[in-house]
Amino acid sequence: MPYALFYCRDHKELSMKLGAGLIKPTEFKGAELSVFINSAIMYNAIWIESPEPNQYIAFNSTSRVATSMWWHIVKFMYRVLLSFYLGSCLWHQYFCYYSNLKGNLEQFGLPNAPPGTKFIIIVGDPTSVILANGYISIAFVLDFWVSVDFVATAFFRLVQIEALLPFLIACLYLSRTIWFAYGTLLVTSRLLKRVGKESNLHAVDPTLTAFAVILAVGPFTYLQTNVSFMVEIYNFLFAYLSKDSDKVEISVAAVVYTILIGGLPLLVGLRPSWKHSKRVPIQPFVQKTIKQSFYADNDMKTRWAMHLSLFSWKKTKLVMNGGDLRDYLAHHPKHQKVLANEAQIVMFSIVINMQCMVYD
Repeated sequence: MPYALFYCRDHKELSMKLGAGLIKPTEFKGAELSVFINSAIMYNAIWIESPEPNQYIAFNSTSRVATSMWWHIVKFMYRVLLSFYLGSCLWHQYFCYYSNLKGNLEQFGLPNAPPGTKFIIIVGDPTSVILANGYISIAFVLDFWVSVDFVATAFFRLVQIEALLPFLIACLYLSRTIWFAYGTLLVTSRLLKRVGKESNLHAVDPTLTAFAVILAVGPFTYLQTNVSFMVEIYNFLFAYLSKDSDKVEISVAAVVYTILIGGLPLLVGLRPSWKHSKRVPIQPFVQKTIKQSFYADNDMKTRWAMHLSLFSWKKTKLVMNGGDLRDYLAHHPKHQKVLANEAQIVMFSIVINMQCMVYD
């Protein structure tokens, strides 16, 4: 039956009677209330009409429960405070060190740079500061579920693909679940560090993780609504955990969905390391080694950002120094804050006259 995933117990009973031939198709009709922790969020109605003999069309209608102005104000203030917290983290954990670096360059310069050399500092990408903060991940997950009425609307649009535009809009809305993935990586990282299994979690590019989750969350959600055993699991969580037969409680199902979406990057991060009994070394025509101090040894977004920042039609040679800390973390991953985060926190400084680049 269409939308069987969201049926309450009354609708489930009607569908069983319809399947057994105890009622006519046009007698299949009813309404239900969706609740989240006993708070009403959406009304759902379903019925079947027969415009012609032996032709039946099932209709499903949804309407969000109106929320008070106070609730909108609370959500707005929550997001304002979250924005201030993000700005505070970026400043105190990243950008405030710019002045120290600038002062050191002005006072001490560099060993291979003569006096009077002009320095241009290119500030790196502070994304890792945010991704390594567990409180921020929790805050964004909560921000997603406090708008559970819009989430439920997106789910209803995702269970069908006939109307492609609503399906794509719902996929775009659910791209916010990327924070489920980042939060899961943080939790997994801390658990593995606690048991001393740091090497079991491979580095995952955060930019590729974001793209992968954004592209996969819609089809993956649609797949869950069309696999019979997943439909049964979700319907049990929706219908049979509710006290009333005409209501569905979605809070527990929301936890299951969060875990499933959050576990997607673990398919890559926890992949097994393939061991071969015999290895045959193959020498390439041109050997190229990327040093730890080279900006190309970083996540995808940082590589592209630095490529664009350093792009020039003039052919110049950049001498790069550093990388000791990253090399140390590669050999001692237990000291890395987030094991699976491939992004590195760097601040670049370029010596224009000497055509030399270093980073701190």
